Amino acid sequence: MASANAAVTVLSVLAFGAKADWQSAGGASISGNVLNVPSATFTSSNIGNAVVFNGWVVYPFATTGAWATITALGSDSHHVVLNQTATTAASYLTVSWERIMFQRLMPVL
Repeated sequence: MASANAAVTVLSVLAFGAKADWQSAGGASISGNVLNVPSATFTSSNIGNAVVFNGWVVYPFATTGAWATITALGSDSHHVVLNQTATTAASYLTVSWERIMFQRLMPVL
């Protein structure tokens, strides 16, 4: 009799284009569509990165919840412009960002 586990196939999301470039930082703030992360150094390679805001009681964005995308660099290497505008300015946030989020990689079967 075959085991139920015999049919399990392991796939790496790296094979579908994911990059191991996840980063996270605390002490962030957002006002409008500008994210400030004093401990981060953003470069042009971060444009297009997905950003998630962790630990919010109320989601910061009306249409996408806690998710946004970096669309441009800000006034210095600690600021970026997002494709969403926060409904309320907030400080002392924890944010994470990476080139491609896992959810965007999963094929529809």
